[in-house]
Amino acid sequence: MKDRIAGVIRKITVPPVLAAAMLLIFRMTFGESFISWPLLAAEMLFLVLVPVSAYPISMRKDAKNGGRESQRKLAFIMNLFGYGCALAAGIAGNGSQMLLAVLWGYFLAVILLTLLNKLAGIRASGHACSCTLPYLFSAAILG
Repeated sequence: MKDRIAGVIRKITVPPVLAAAMLLIFRMTFGESFISWPLLAAEMLFLVLVPVSAYPISMRKDAKNGGRESQRKLAFIMNLFGYGCALAAGIAGNGSQMLLAVLWGYFLAVILLTLLNKLAGIRASGHACSCTLPYLFSAAILG
């Protein structure tokens, strides 16, 4: 039952969808002072499309053979890559302080989770973290 509930929550709250919604809400609220359209496209690529690409890639036969741990490892790799590129794009694109705070938050969160998982052996939830971040940023920025 616990696994079934977790599966339903995972499907309803796909982290890339929440990241996209947050970026779009902030763009609609703050306009160009938050993010330009070209930079928004880049951030959508790196915060949304790169992480979500872990889902179809993990469905490949060779990835499936590694089981859930292989899928989990792939998700961490795609998030680490995507969030790192998002931060680099934000810095290179002269993103606003607000945007850079969001990007640093995502990047530091994935670094911390990776360290907890790899070095400390703690199975920290990337899904929970990536779902919580948009809510925290929205509360901090929008009030």
